[in-house]
Amino acid sequence: MIISAKNNILNIGGEKIELEHNIETVIQFDRCCIVLFSDDKFSIKNNISAYDFQGNKLWQISEIIPFKFEEVYIYLSKMGDTQFITASYNGIRYTVDVITRQVISKQIIK
Repeated sequence: MIISAKNNILNIGGEKIELEHNIETVIQFDRCCIVLFSDDKFSIKNNISAYDFQGNKLWQISEIIPFKFEEVYIYLSKMGDTQFITASYNGIRYTVDVITRQVISKQIIK
């Protein structure tokens, strides 16, 4: 499956899906893709979502990483076949498993 993004358009296998915010990063797994949304002001909170290959939203990051105050995430990277790493604006790095939807590790990086 070929997945790409430009501005706020997610292209999944030729199907263009218009999303609410601009897309910073997209990473692809066997059953879904993970999208990091961003703007110049770091004002989009809860800004990571997963989509299946039909363009349906599967989850948002707040469903996996619960927090008292909404976070802004600034980094997203694939790690292996089933995990990704993300970092919050406040300096916390998480490793998340996309299959189990569990946090594997949490580290303060600031």
